[in-house]
Amino acid sequence: MAVASFYGAHAHFYLGYMCEMQLQEPALSQRRTAALREAATEHYAIARANEAYVLSYERNVEEAIAAADYRVALRLLHYLQKMAPDNADYYLTAAHVCHLMEDTEGEWVALSEALARGQSSSARRATVLARGMVFAEKVRDYSRAIRDFTIAINIVADEPQDRCTPIAYLNRAEAFRSRAKTTDSMSPHEDRSASLDDYRRFVESVQEVKTAEGCTDADICDPQFITDAMIILAAGAFEQENYWDANMYFSTAITRGWRPVPPHEALGAEAQAEVDLYDKVYLSAARCVIEENSPVSDPFKVTYASRDWSSSDAKRAKASDKKDAERTVPSLPSLLFMVLDTHYTELRALEPTMFTKLENQFLALWDPYRTEMNRRKEEANGTRGSRRSKRHVS
Repeated sequence: MAVASFYGAHAHFYLGYMCEMQLQEPALSQRRTAALREAATEHYAIARANEAYVLSYERNVEEAIAAADYRVALRLLHYLQKMAPDNADYYLTAAHVCHLMEDTEGEWVALSEALARGQSSSARRATVLARGMVFAEKVRDYSRAIRDFTIAINIVADEPQDRCTPIAYLNRAEAFRSRAKTTDSMSPHEDRSASLDDYRRFVESVQEVKTAEGCTDADICDPQFITDAMIILAAGAFEQENYWDANMYFSTAITRGWRPVPPHEALGAEAQAEVDLYDKVYLSAARCVIEENSPVSDPFKVTYASRDWSSSDAKRAKASDKKDAERTVPSLPSLLFMVLDTHYTELRALEPTMFTKLENQFLALWDPYRTEMNRRKEEANGTRGSRRSKRHVS
């Protein structure tokens, strides 16, 4: 079939459009309806075959969007969709225009139409991910959003590593977290647990993509998203009384540039949440230090290396070295111990009525541990001094 001229293509487009208009007439027979649809399809196919004609519409769409004439852009896209009903890109462009118009329903409907057309696996993942984000952020329908994010995760990508994967995990984690706070949640506890699992998968999948592609955090998502995920995971581990994981996640977040906000700096509506995180950092660290350096074991016990003695004192040195190897001396406190002890001292300088619930827990935990550590240190110092005195006397 010869390609129609530009104006011939234009004529066939409107002939097809007129056939569709006739389909709206009442009381059409089934045979007449089928004939009109077939004729419309044929006319649109002839118009579509002229690439210059189609390209003119596409350019006009771009110009209309650039001029913020969104209604004209949508009308032109509607014509393109008539000519090429299986082209998903025209529906994706329509979704973008609806987004610019803040037409939420039009946006997710256009994305749904794009999903109904043929797309590559990676393109389909990106489209369903975008629709899920519309449901989550604009419609606030978290259940539909979770369903879309799950579909995006389960679609096998065209490439071994697809950057949609970490973004889908992140958005599903946030959707679970948001749904847990609403009456739509059948089980808030399960939603919170699922949210933490997805935040972990998000962090892991970011690392997998970075390793595979040799890229940075910023190439995949906003690095702050990763830091925020670490803080959420730390708070979740703390609530589950998994203080080692909480300490690890808090430490990673701090390494990434997060600074816990102390009570005297916390302002605004989110002040209490910031103070809670600040207190949880110290409390989780304190529990880890106490568990690792229990007073039951002697943290101040350090073995001496044996000395070299002259031949005349060899026999006496041999007996002395045996005792030296078992004696205890005070070791240098760890940096974390010093930080926690400084925090304890600063809290003790405040009025007791100013303490938060978590600060009271920290004081109740650290006070007896600190007392016992100081007692053992003094005891070790006393033992060492006594032995030195005896040696000098002899």
